Amino acid sequence: MFEITDKNENSAIQIEGLSHRYWGGFFSGSDDWALRNVDLDAGPGEVFALVGANGSGKSTLISALMGWLRPTHGRARLLGVDSGRLGPETLCRVGLVSEAQELPGGFTLDALIRLISPLYPEWDQALCDELIEQFGLPRDQRLRRFSKGMRMRARLVLAMAYRPEVLIMDEPFGGLDPAVREHVVSGALEISARERWTVFLVTHEMHLVERLADRVGFLDRGRMLFADHLEEMLTRYRRVELKLRSPPDVDGLPESWLDVRARGDRLSFVDSQAQTDDRERVLETYGSCLPSIETLDRVSMGLEEIFLTLHRQSTVRQGSEARS
Repeated sequence: MFEITDKNENSAIQIEGLSHRYWGGFFSGSDDWALRNVDLDAGPGEVFALVGANGSGKSTLISALMGWLRPTHGRARLLGVDSGRLGPETLCRVGLVSEAQELPGGFTLDALIRLISPLYPEWDQALCDELIEQFGLPRDQRLRRFSKGMRMRARLVLAMAYRPEVLIMDEPFGGLDPAVREHVVSGALEISARERWTVFLVTHEMHLVERLADRVGFLDRGRMLFADHLEEMLTRYRRVELKLRSPPDVDGLPESWLDVRARGDRLSFVDSQAQTDDRERVLETYGSCLPSIETLDRVSMGLEEIFLTLHRQSTVRQGSEARS
């Protein structure tokens, strides 16, 4: 039911069988796996969005990808280099923007740029100036006086000015009011698309993902529930409501029917493999499993609704595994 598709040997980001268990869980014998056999890849020029609730393992995955922790099993590769062996030559090709990054409050933005720009061979001052103007940042104000949103915009400038081939953005739009966020999002992604950078976007803001991402992965309690092309997912998932002539037998229904709910002569479910919207063909397909259909309603789903469905399905599945 859950799958990873389109593996790419030329991926800018490649994660295979990645699992990580923190030492506290190891010694206590608890089931404390932060990541469980995660696979994903992001190709050159692609916007890959990773979504998941707090505690789903997103931060651990980024730490493994950046080489900050050694995974218990599996591997992560960044621009073809094992994450455990990343050196300055590769890291100069990777931009990271995270709300957790600290900025030296005693510096002005211009002073900080003068300090760090010589460290990056590909630093582009013209692009840096363009970003500062586009994001409306003051050059001569100390960073400690920046608002939360201004600090995030400054991090974006510093991460993008050296033209990284991969831009990793960890919840990059926190603290931005809607109008400023719209401006920053469109500016950052427009430049990334223009430069053909790979963007790895970690966020819980589904409306942004629907607008920006080429592919999306759902991480839930350390497991990758799904990773696929966004457009295909939105096409393939449908919520279905049926009225039947008699109460349905829910045993033996297709595995692709998720979140099945029966109430008397009513049956609802999410079809995760909708192949067509032709009503006659849909009735024929569902009628092979439920021959007593009287009425049928089938509607498309947004990304957030798909995510919640997969989350519920995962909860039920893990509960069944625990009981067995």
